Amino acid sequence: MSSHKRSTKCFALLSEALFAGDQASSLDWASTSSDSSSGLDPRDFSAFFSEIWMLANSNHVIMRAFPALPRLLGEGVTDSAEWIGRAVSREQSRIAHALSFLSPICKALQETGDVIVIKSLDHWPDLGNDLDLYTNADASDVVAMMRKRFDARPDARSWGDRLANKWNFVVPGLPELVEVHVARLGQTGEQIAITDSLVANSTLEQFGATRFVCRRRKTESSSARCRECTGISIYGSATWSTTRNWWILGQSITRTS
Repeated sequence: MSSHKRSTKCFALLSEALFAGDQASSLDWASTSSDSSSGLDPRDFSAFFSEIWMLANSNHVIMRAFPALPRLLGEGVTDSAEWIGRAVSREQSRIAHALSFLSPICKALQETGDVIVIKSLDHWPDLGNDLDLYTNADASDVVAMMRKRFDARPDARSWGDRLANKWNFVVPGLPELVEVHVARLGQTGEQIAITDSLVANSTLEQFGATRFVCRRRKTESSSARCRECTGISIYGSATWSTTRNWWILGQSITRTS
């Protein structure tokens, strides 16, 4: 099988899993195997697992997609189910470890100004590869606090980071970078006025065992938001839509709900 065809099948299977994670009954491998958009034989799953994991990791959908994979693959894939279970367990541990750092970091930075978690918790229960914060504190106070409380060091700043007024911190014991946007948002720091409304509309929400101040989310659950997912990007970015059809690699599957 060519590399392109293999990637296409992994792409489609992961998209199905993300969708089926919310609608368990709408897509079932056993009943739709002949018409499956992925066309991936469940018996061959072990050969594709590494690529599927990398695709899910780059799109930050492991926690939302992987639990549905055994159901899609059907019976007779015990080894694959075990691999999937271990991958989910590792990701849960990674996220719990990251949040154990994020909570005290937020509390410490709140001594210097308002602090809001942005982006990182938008697709809970998944978590990105860095921890994004916004604060209206002075940059010097942020740097001093991160150094004093967490022995953190600022990572090298690019011109883009300087334009955006953004700092990345390397914290001992934390694999993820802590990315702090100071008084500005946007790729080049062009969003200034919007930061006041960000602070004004922030809210305290529960994530796992910890509560964080974050930008106000829609009232629907994360699983409900999954219904709007149009698929997974091979470039590492999930796309979202409000249409009633779900698109996978150009194929339209009408939602049953």
